[in-house]
Amino acid sequence: MLFLVNKAVGPALLERSLNLLRNLPARKSSYRKLHGSHLRALLRSLVLQTFSSYGFQYVKFLIRSVIVNFRLFPEAIGISVKGHHLFTITEDIHRADIFAVMLDRALKGLVNKMAAVPAHPGRDMARSLERHARHVVARVRRKYNRLADETRVYMKDQLRDFENQCAMMLSRLQPGLAGSR
Repeated sequence: MLFLVNKAVGPALLERSLNLLRNLPARKSSYRKLHGSHLRALLRSLVLQTFSSYGFQYVKFLIRSVIVNFRLFPEAIGISVKGHHLFTITEDIHRADIFAVMLDRALKGLVNKMAAVPAHPGRDMARSLERHARHVVARVRRKYNRLADETRVYMKDQLRDFENQCAMMLSRLQPGLAGSR
């Protein structure tokens, strides 16, 4: 779904940015001098955005911005970098939402599995459930570790709550694990 949003919004955003460059008044204060930092930003932008899902529109935007007003080319680079950040942030928020849904489903699955456990489960059943729960927690932790750093900070509390709830469910199994060795 995010790909479709970027595919739809990306070209429109770049077209609106080009219109902004067309409509900026021709004042000397509108023009930036080209510095080394602009060149680094351009190179980084070319590498990151040319090969993105909206790469064709990005290259077309750069070419058209040079045609519209070459002196505003540094502004065009700045606009495209800000657009890239917008897409990156949107993608991170989407991944956080997906992770939150996965946490909820994993917890509900464990709760349902534990609800079917008798009050005093046997050792084999307790071990099987414990293995399953630890496997689910490990899988969730791996997916959490694949999130972007900023997204992990945002999702840290939800992960901790999930792990605490799993630990409480596992503590219910302790009598079954300790019994009849």
